[in-house]
Amino acid sequence: MDVWIGILQLNGYDRNVARCLIYSSVLVFDLIPITGPANWATSDPTSYKSILNETAPITKGILKRVLKRFPNVLGLFAICQAAFDGFPSLLEGTDVSMLNELSIAQPHVIYQ
Repeated sequence: MDVWIGILQLNGYDRNVARCLIYSSVLVFDLIPITGPANWATSDPTSYKSILNETAPITKGILKRVLKRFPNVLGLFAICQAAFDGFPSLLEGTDVSMLNELSIAQPHVIYQ
């Protein structure tokens, strides 16, 4: 979110206004609702795809509840290649679309 706040600042927004706008309008949703190191999807793609398939019904159910609770969701930015590849199947049957046409790097990669 700091990147988006910075972009707004570069376009003339006051930092506090930009923070308020971004923090009140961005929802972080993990494709696989489990904890693990940030690079595990790329370091073990077979396990990642297996876990993605196993958790897909639960994740899709959570996503549908989120969308019901927050009906103004316009779209989704997928962060990292694995999420970019995995989210389209979860979005089927919803009015939410992918907003990015290419994969976006993990924030920790950007800061390195």
